[in-house]
Amino acid sequence: MSGKASAEKRKPFFLSAFLGSIQLGLVASVLIGALVLNRFLAISGEKTAPVVNSTRPPLVEIIQPDAGAEQVAIVETGVIEARTEVAIAPEVGGRVISVASDFAAGGAFKAGEILFEINPADYQLQVQQAQAEVNTAKSALSLEEAEAASAVREWRLINGDEPVPPLVAREPQMAQARAGVETAEARFAAAKLDLSRTSFSLPFNGRVLSTTIESGLAVNPNQSYGTVYADASVEAVVSLPPEDIALLNPIVGRDGVITVLSGPGEQVIDAKVIRIESALDDHSRLASIILGLDQSADIIPGAFIEARLLGPTLDALVRLPAETVSPTGMVWVIENNALQYRPVSIVSRSDEFVLAHAFDMADGVVAVPPAGARQGLEVRLAEEEPGGSLATAAAGER
Repeated sequence: MSGKASAEKRKPFFLSAFLGSIQLGLVASVLIGALVLNRFLAISGEKTAPVVNSTRPPLVEIIQPDAGAEQVAIVETGVIEARTEVAIAPEVGGRVISVASDFAAGGAFKAGEILFEINPADYQLQVQQAQAEVNTAKSALSLEEAEAASAVREWRLINGDEPVPPLVAREPQMAQARAGVETAEARFAAAKLDLSRTSFSLPFNGRVLSTTIESGLAVNPNQSYGTVYADASVEAVVSLPPEDIALLNPIVGRDGVITVLSGPGEQVIDAKVIRIESALDDHSRLASIILGLDQSADIIPGAFIEARLLGPTLDALVRLPAETVSPTGMVWVIENNALQYRPVSIVSRSDEFVLAHAFDMADGVVAVPPAGARQGLEVRLAEEEPGGSLATAAAGER
């Protein structure tokens, strides 16, 4: 009985020893795996080049433009406008019987060209009637003149050389007859004028903006049926700030060049400033200048243009690439191998370059500022590096 109890007490001990051996084996496996992984990472790290942070200053290139005499040119965008628009308003009424083939929106016409015709039958009858009235008035005048002559002869037979009284000479009746002739002739002229107006034309070359005239349409006198504009009224309108206008003063008469930006192809036209509006725009505070164009230019209103206005020639100006000058008129220069931010006095600016008064550019103007540019940042000059170059520009190299 006691032996059986002892055997039962030994079973948990053997089980505990077995479980302990398993745990020990797992711990050993984990340690061995960690050692192998550490060795693998160490070998991989030996094959990869170490990253070394560079502390060298950034490399920059400079330009050193020379100061010289430059002709100032103001470049600004604008729009083509027609100074005036003329209403298509016939002076007589009636039914339209014919319309010119090009008399439609966008069509062009010449001075004196018949654009449409109104039925002239009624007006031809009025001319005939007025002609008859003229003939009647002239006959009445001839009758009065004959009666007056007869009365004067009778007076002289009886009274000799005594003055003939006006009533005897029928002077009032003759004056009335002459007035009747003049009135009839005026009506005749008016009738012929109305007849001529049945053929509608305009005294200038132009284009049609809009029209509702069609064959068969009954039109009323002096009522608008569309609009046209004269080629001579086409102008370029450009808005400039007061300082640019002062720079170009006197601006009226200044030569310019217009480049049409809209439409097929590029059209370049000579122009001249013909006037300036007398007040600034209420919102933009800019002044509008108007340039007259060559009348042979075929430009339609609404086209966008770029105007280049030629100003005076000034001394001691430098030409800088546009990208080197900030919108606020600042440039980066190099002084003692460090960046310095300096203002420049801009005379004119375009997409390509900036004209500025000569200034102290130290060792040169930075062509392209480095990333993170700041006041006093130490830099290296490209021309001082092996294979580096220095970009320079003389006053004559434009």
